[in-house]
Amino acid sequence: MLPWLEGPQGSPVGAGPPAERAAEATARAREEVAALLGVEGRDVLFTASGSEANNLAVKGIAWSAPRERRRIVVSAVEHPSVLHSARFLEKQGFALTVVPVDGTGRIDPEVFREALGEGTALAAVTAASNEIGTVQPIAALAEACAATETPLVVDGVAAAGRLPLRSRAAGASALSVAAHAFGGPSGVGALWVREGVRLTPLLHGGVQEEGRRAGTPSVAALVAMGLAARRTAETLETRRRRLDTLTAMLRERLAALAPPPILRLTGHPEERLPGHLSYLAEGIEGESVVTALALEGILASTGYACSRADLASPVLTALGFSAREARGSLTFTLETTTTGAAIDALVGTLGPILTRLRRLSPLVE
Repeated sequence: MLPWLEGPQGSPVGAGPPAERAAEATARAREEVAALLGVEGRDVLFTASGSEANNLAVKGIAWSAPRERRRIVVSAVEHPSVLHSARFLEKQGFALTVVPVDGTGRIDPEVFREALGEGTALAAVTAASNEIGTVQPIAALAEACAATETPLVVDGVAAAGRLPLRSRAAGASALSVAAHAFGGPSGVGALWVREGVRLTPLLHGGVQEEGRRAGTPSVAALVAMGLAARRTAETLETRRRRLDTLTAMLRERLAALAPPPILRLTGHPEERLPGHLSYLAEGIEGESVVTALALEGILASTGYACSRADLASPVLTALGFSAREARGSLTFTLETTTTGAAIDALVGTLGPILTRLRRLSPLVE
């Protein structure tokens, strides 16, 4: 990124040598992101985040839909950028159908199919949940959408870098990603839109991104996103195997340390993101566990990144957990650089923390 943060900064749509260099770098980054997704570069547009990409896809496709199509279909476990966009459209007169999920967070394709109809403007589902790790049956959902000619928006942010997105894009009309999810910087994302799909812009102004998204981009961020996408594409299968090994190791160690109901796995037991484990801690606030771990130099999370820690997770309540149970959410995310020693440190540190917090909790008998 450094060469693009120093010296004259050119706009990719400007004139002169700096602008020409910026345009070349942006075009290269676009092709690198497209290669990761297995799509054509001309159909990829850059955004400032995954949330913006989801907003643009949901609102932009809905606003472009024929007047007789005024229904939005989403699942109950969508990221707020999708669900809140759908709620916004509902206030504008669209009907909204929220499809329930089972106790593992999976969408039943038949239930999903029944929710669709000729009057549906679009359906939006996540490829995988960054909170509970569950991977959705995108191929079956895309087939249901194709039967009713319903555009399908796939939130691919959590899946990028952990699952191949080529297959996820196969039956979709739009697919979102964010650079930070696969080793790039935060503050930059991308949206693939299938050729022929109409999209009304959210941002108006210049002619950037073929008029679909105005605003001068950060060339430094785009270059970094492109490099991260290329490296991810080159190492994806190796990464998956490494993450699967680490995940199995940690899952086995945690089951021995704190068997259910002390730590209860959430999400699908098998169809889940590599390197992702999520739990509910019985009678304990997940935020307290995360804080205690952080004091020991171990980073974990509770809920999802765009939430408030003092609110129960709507994803977990959609799975059937009570608001009190959902407050015990814990998520451990592994990287290929995670070592066996790091897993030993986590397990050795977590045990005493759980014992202490459970002893202090009025919710544990």
